[in-house]
Amino acid sequence: MQEAGRLVAEQGVVVVTGAYGGAMEAAVKGARQAEGGEVIAFALTSKPVCALLETREVRSWSNLPLEVQLGLRLGNLLLSGGFIMGASGRIGTMVEFLSFVNLASKFWTDPKRLSILRAEEILPDVLQFLLDSPLLAGIKYRIKITDNPAEAVVWVLSS
Repeated sequence: MQEAGRLVAEQGVVVVTGAYGGAMEAAVKGARQAEGGEVIAFALTSKPVCALLETREVRSWSNLPLEVQLGLRLGNLLLSGGFIMGASGRIGTMVEFLSFVNLASKFWTDPKRLSILRAEEILPDVLQFLLDSPLLAGIKYRIKITDNPAEAVVWVLSS
């Protein structure tokens, strides 16, 4: 995700992230490598954010219950920009993926592009299984599982 963050930021796109470690932190590192790379991070107030983030870059809702914060964080991540990139992850990534498909199937008339970077975890295989399943038949979505950051960036930035 570090290379993806850099490549996206080099195109003048603001990197929007979930504010924590792993792939999210790597995307921030990548954005920092690009001249003028900007970052916005959506965080839950109960969890420490990535140390690379500056206070002005973090959006949170400390006055609201954690469950509401989680919904706002997910909603802001899904509605930011014209595309979404993710890396293989765990349950949170699956929730984000299913939320993306839900919005694409029920509400978005022109679905955003979603690219999931393949990693060693099983998640891309699970996602591909879902994409190929009858559950998603007839749903208009633009999702691609990619093998490298350059491929992912080219795909999400294409019209």
